[in-house]
Amino acid sequence: MARKCQVCGSRKWRKDGVTGNAVCEEGHVLQDFRSENHVVDGIPTHALTKRRLVKGPRQNKRKEEGRANPEFYHRDEAEYLRLQGLQILLRLQAQALSKLWALPDAFEMVIRDLWAYQLAMSSLPSPPDSSSASTEILSPDAKTMPEVLGKASDVGMGHQSDEGSSADEEGFEDEDGQDEKSDSELDPEVLEKLTESDKEEQNFMENSPNGQRRDTSWKRRRRLRVSDTVSTLVIGLWVLRIPVMYVDMENLINEVKIPYIDFAHTTYLSDEMKKHMNRDVTAALSPLRSPAPLTMHRTCKLFARALRRRYGIAVPEVNVHPIAWRVLSVLGGTPTTYTQTLRLLALLDVNLSLLEREIATFSRRVRSKTTMNDQGSDSESDQPLKERKETYERTRQYQDIPPPEVAVVTAWVIIMKMAYGLDGLSRNALLQSDPLIDMPESTAWVTELRSRVNNGLLKAGRTTLDKQDFVSMDEEDIDIYLTKCEAVLLDHRPEIPDAVPFPLPPSVGIPPPLIPPNTWHSYHTNVKTVQHSPLRQDKTNKTLPLMPGEKILSYDSTDLTGELDDSVEVVLRAASEVVGCDMRELMSIVEVFERKLEKIRITKGDEEEGWKDSRGRSSRLGLRRENSGSGTRSGAISREVSRSRSGSMARRSTLRGSRSFG
Repeated sequence: MARKCQVCGSRKWRKDGVTGNAVCEEGHVLQDFRSENHVVDGIPTHALTKRRLVKGPRQNKRKEEGRANPEFYHRDEAEYLRLQGLQILLRLQAQALSKLWALPDAFEMVIRDLWAYQLAMSSLPSPPDSSSASTEILSPDAKTMPEVLGKASDVGMGHQSDEGSSADEEGFEDEDGQDEKSDSELDPEVLEKLTESDKEEQNFMENSPNGQRRDTSWKRRRRLRVSDTVSTLVIGLWVLRIPVMYVDMENLINEVKIPYIDFAHTTYLSDEMKKHMNRDVTAALSPLRSPAPLTMHRTCKLFARALRRRYGIAVPEVNVHPIAWRVLSVLGGTPTTYTQTLRLLALLDVNLSLLEREIATFSRRVRSKTTMNDQGSDSESDQPLKERKETYERTRQYQDIPPPEVAVVTAWVIIMKMAYGLDGLSRNALLQSDPLIDMPESTAWVTELRSRVNNGLLKAGRTTLDKQDFVSMDEEDIDIYLTKCEAVLLDHRPEIPDAVPFPLPPSVGIPPPLIPPNTWHSYHTNVKTVQHSPLRQDKTNKTLPLMPGEKILSYDSTDLTGELDDSVEVVLRAASEVVGCDMRELMSIVEVFERKLEKIRITKGDEEEGWKDSRGRSSRLGLRRENSGSGTRSGAISREVSRSRSGSMARRSTLRGSRSFG
């Protein structure tokens, strides 16, 4: 309801069109009120005038010329340019690695031959000048591609036989149709094996029906990736029996001690080569991080398998003894631990090579029609899709080829569980010949290992790769972090001429990050060790105390709801940080090794089913599983001890597993 006029009490108001005030029917003006909404009645008097210059017919330059850079290479030319970039990257990596580790000159020769095998096993496009090449009209700059790649390939391997043009492995030809240097720089034996492989593949194609390729799933036919350069380096180190771990390669790549990260934007490549690289080539040559150690191992396995299948080249086993001592010394191992770890690896017969020992052929139903059309014949195409089968090969043993350093730390975890139990119960060295004697006590050892894990001593230089909390960091730590970022991220990068320096003055004399050496010498010198504690003859013991090797808990790695014991978790964390492996993956391999050890105990143990030990109890070997209401699924391996008259010790065990169903 409208307000009353303060003078006459009227409720009828009107708006003055000029002033915007509210006026009642008697003409009284309402104070402190004004409406300034300007309402224009009628057609506006102004008019809009458009002026346009007279021009010729409009041309759609985007449609006629396009936005594509005419200097970029595409299709086969871009693929050869990418391969040339990979070859330059591999040569620079081999040179940097040889300088860092003082490798022999034969290393670069091995890398060159392995790269030739990589190219032979990969799918390469047709040469640009061949008749099967694309008939698409290329840009004028594409004619000078061999010259550009020839200039970019001047980065040599350091061998006299590798001087000159490096476009031999890509098969470039000049404008006159003459081949450049290609096969003359390779090892004659390598060339002979490559030729034989090509002939076998050609015969394979001729003998197949309708010229289609048969089941060649074991032959790798894919494009080379930038991570294949790392696998080539690792295989070359294995061939020369150099003890290297995958985590070492990861550290070198992440700290940019060897070129890999964002390689396409560095000064290693010439500007003449960069201007022809399109977006796909640049992205393929610009990885953001190093491949994970398990990814490197998987790639090396595929490469070693292809070398064995196609060319009969067997990559030797890893030089495990230096790797084992290096890993165990970081974890505080002793010579006794080192000997026991290697003995356990020999007992389990762990495969320390890159080749499977037992391979079987299996068949399965085809997943799609595309797979069957590529491998099958016309007679098979008439069969229904559900009845079609395809064959594939895989190993019979689960986790048959673990990474060598992962196998070492897995055996070390099992040895520590046998020695200390890691379940909250103490173990006593009742026998004078027990290996636990003179080893550190379990409580002090676990505490020291936990402190080293929390301080990042086991990661060494990899602590800076973790996510940093800059809010809680000190100024000195931030300066050290920024200094390292500047050294890593701006290495071999073109200088920006118009870049303005950071307004803050640079700090003077920033010391490098001092990582305390992870040495255990002083700890083993001052720590209290386990001593021989025989049973007292004047007392009667109804139950003997636990000895090393009795009642070992085995945890299920697939149980997401369960919780590990604190000491076991510390040991697994320490082992995973040293080798750069995920703790879940490490737990799965530990579980596999424990199952193998239980099978060996059953098959190679005492053949008798019933017997009596020195404790006067009868025992029976077997596997027994029970259900419990606990939140974890675990198996307890209880090992009982019998002492004969001669003082020998025989160990028996019974596996008990608990399973929860929620």
